Amino acid sequence: EGKQLSRALARELGEGVSVEQAVSGGWRGRAQQIIMLKAKVKKLEAGDFSAQTAGISSGYGTRSVPSQRDATGASAAGGGGVDVDRRAEGDLAAMSSDRRQIVEALAEEREELMEANTQLEKRSGAQKARIHNLETEARKMKDNLQVVLDKSGSDDRLVE
Repeated sequence: EGKQLSRALARELGEGVSVEQAVSGGWRGRAQQIIMLKAKVKKLEAGDFSAQTAGISSGYGTRSVPSQRDATGASAAGGGGVDVDRRAEGDLAAMSSDRRQIVEALAEEREELMEANTQLEKRSGAQKARIHNLETEARKMKDNLQVVLDKSGSDDRLVE
């Protein structure tokens, strides 16, 4: 039974595609390929139909392609159901728009963070310079205090 299932799966996948490739991804099934090809045909038909309605004719004359869709885009023979391909295209467009908005928001946030980082680095550099100057001044003051103490010590010895 296992061998029969693997043979049936191999026939369904087609030649040159291993089961591992199909499971791991990167392989499009027949149904996906059919949907993509139907979408291409619809786009081409829509382009041909729009060219026909605009009165554009080629050197071979205007081609008439009978439309199987009514004004709502539902199949005339299908009984008014929602067109799966158009719905999928709409969903893809919405996802693409959402992704674009997210990317733009992330780019803006990144710019803001980069500016904040630059400001903090400048502030940090200024604080380091101030610390260095204060340490140098404190060292000079200590040296001056030591000189004053040495002088007062020698003055005290001279007075005695």
